[in-house]
Amino acid sequence: FLLKIASAIEAHADELARLECKNCGKPFLLTLDEEIAAAVDQIRFFAGAARQLEGRAAGEYMEGLLSMIVREPVGVCAAVTPWNYPLMMAVWKWAPALAAGNTVVLKPSDTTPVSTLRMAELMGAILPSGVFNVVCGRRE
Repeated sequence: FLLKIASAIEAHADELARLECKNCGKPFLLTLDEEIAAAVDQIRFFAGAARQLEGRAAGEYMEGLLSMIVREPVGVCAAVTPWNYPLMMAVWKWAPALAAGNTVVLKPSDTTPVSTLRMAELMGAILPSGVFNVVCGRRE
């Protein structure tokens, strides 16, 4: 799913960059080249990282204490994104969560939700229903 999402975002890069510019008042080319491209790259990174989980899974890290790493989803991950870099910050939150097998409820900033909402529409055409959810609202 993540690779399909990355491709969909890449295919809509100009549109998302324009929305991000309207959201935040950023220059178009800067947003397109440094934010949208980076977001796509990060999604692809987490897609690959999910296949390459390595490392010690159990061991005595402190004398007399056994630690274990359990690689399983935790369930629903809640995420809140700020007004600055709204699309990129959203990717930083939902991509690793989805890569680990979790579902996500994302609340974008009430001042800059537009690009996140469009990204969610693109994701909704790819992901099963209920996997990625966006809740909008004021700060109260």
